[in-house]
Amino acid sequence: MASQSVGKFLREERLRRGLALDEISASTKIPVGLLQAIEADDISRISSAFLYKSFARQFADVLQVDYAQLQNAVNASAEAYPKPKMPGEEDHGPRVPALGTSYEHRVRWGVSVIALAVVLVGCSGLYSLWQKARIGAAEAAEAQPQSSTSGLNAQNEAPSNGEAANSGARPIPRAASDTSDASAQAAPDSELEVRISAVEKAWVSMDTDGKRIYSGLLEAADTKVLEGHQTARVHTGNAGGIDVVFNGKRLGPLGGRGQVMTVVFTRNNYEVVEPHLSAAVQFRNVSNVTAR
Repeated sequence: MASQSVGKFLREERLRRGLALDEISASTKIPVGLLQAIEADDISRISSAFLYKSFARQFADVLQVDYAQLQNAVNASAEAYPKPKMPGEEDHGPRVPALGTSYEHRVRWGVSVIALAVVLVGCSGLYSLWQKARIGAAEAAEAQPQSSTSGLNAQNEAPSNGEAANSGARPIPRAASDTSDASAQAAPDSELEVRISAVEKAWVSMDTDGKRIYSGLLEAADTKVLEGHQTARVHTGNAGGIDVVFNGKRLGPLGGRGQVMTVVFTRNNYEVVEPHLSAAVQFRNVSNVTAR
């Protein structure tokens, strides 16, 4: 596509094939106004970078254009979208400077330190007296005749020697299969991974291979991961409230805040199948789902 913009390239290709925007809209379910925005390179009319990339891909597919020719230019245009803030990045109100330490507080702190030092010194003195008394008792015991205990000591030598001999025995080696079994059971690489992280409260349902995996309300900073499947279908009532990572690549939010949207993921691709509901209807649907 040389140095042409994405919109100019798609427009010229559409006119060359003699297709109207209404025909493109009927095939892709993308509103005509958004198709006009793509051709005019006015991405500000599209709510998110994720939608812009998806619409551009579907537009190119209808025109039978190899999307690889457009991908770099589409990604460059999508960089103009601001990155959404993750939970914890927002500035919550003005910062209040730390209060200075008053004189009374400093005096109270100093008294506490002195009291602690006095307690430590007293404990050290008591411990020294106890040690001296213990040493004196031991010396007095050693000064007494050892005849009464020599026989008892002789009887205890045999078991102690036996224990010493036993302590030199070699330990039984552990079976080598403990580590080999763990390495042999390594999990295979997953073929598909979709990570959904809530930036704010959002209702989400997730299906994989036709089976419902999760359906419920995600709170901010909650994360759900689908992996190891051929297909995944994500339906959300707040497209701007979730952040999507597909096969290790961050796609960002699916759409605008309060927007109802359904996206189907395969191993190497994704497609928006329901982006065209009005904001008022979307918000009402989200409220009804949450109430249930």
